[in-house]
Amino acid sequence: MRTKPTIVNLKIPADLRFSAGVREFVDEFCIYCNFNHTTCNQLKLIIDELFMNAIRYGSGANSDVSVKITYQNNLIQGIVEDAGEGKYKTTSQDLEKIILTQTNNNVLTKTSGRGLAQIVKAWTNKMEVKNNAQGGLTILFEKNVEFGKDRKERPKDPLLKIKPSNLKEFKFVFEGEISDDNIKANKKIVTDFLREHTGAYRIVLDFDKLRYCNSTFIGQIADWYNKMKKREGEIVILNPNEDILDIIDMVGLTKVIPIQNINK
Repeated sequence: MRTKPTIVNLKIPADLRFSAGVREFVDEFCIYCNFNHTTCNQLKLIIDELFMNAIRYGSGANSDVSVKITYQNNLIQGIVEDAGEGKYKTTSQDLEKIILTQTNNNVLTKTSGRGLAQIVKAWTNKMEVKNNAQGGLTILFEKNVEFGKDRKERPKDPLLKIKPSNLKEFKFVFEGEISDDNIKANKKIVTDFLREHTGAYRIVLDFDKLRYCNSTFIGQIADWYNKMKKREGEIVILNPNEDILDIIDMVGLTKVIPIQNINK
């Protein structure tokens, strides 16, 4: 058994095309440390959200994002830093105000503001935002690791059931991983459909082959829901895996969008 801390340091170009590689690296880190599947999925999403936040707020085209992950004694510590060269550069004080505002916004169907305010805060035990010497932001987090059972048992039948409907159905299938690097292509087909077709429909989002998604895609689902609600239409979700269901449930969309796993 390893007694020394496990420490990894990455310096990554501030480009969303590297986000898939970052997630793959976190997967390998989790396997090396023998984390269970739930911890691995949560850590991957935390790092993904922080990496994208660093690009969004503090990194220019020629700058890098630094990521450090340390694990020892059932505690994960992470640090994500940017250089403060981005178009939307902000201070730690301003970002904390943004996070607080987004945290206090309890609208279940809001279309943004879930990444740091909900997902990272919910799945870490501590998060701090600091200004760094480069003029950018440093975000630090800690997460306790629980071994043993993967995830808590869900209450019996907690999801809204998909009810029979006379609405015409249109199904859209999503697969692979959806993050900020490929969100435009994945949202285009549904967004274009809603723009080109007026009236009420039942939009079926089939996630049977979808392995991963982040807060940006969750916000897009909320946007589609809001648009269909105004038309007296519906959005339903089929076949999400447990990881994606965890995210949808944690942000509250299970309370407004019917979900069913027809493969079980």
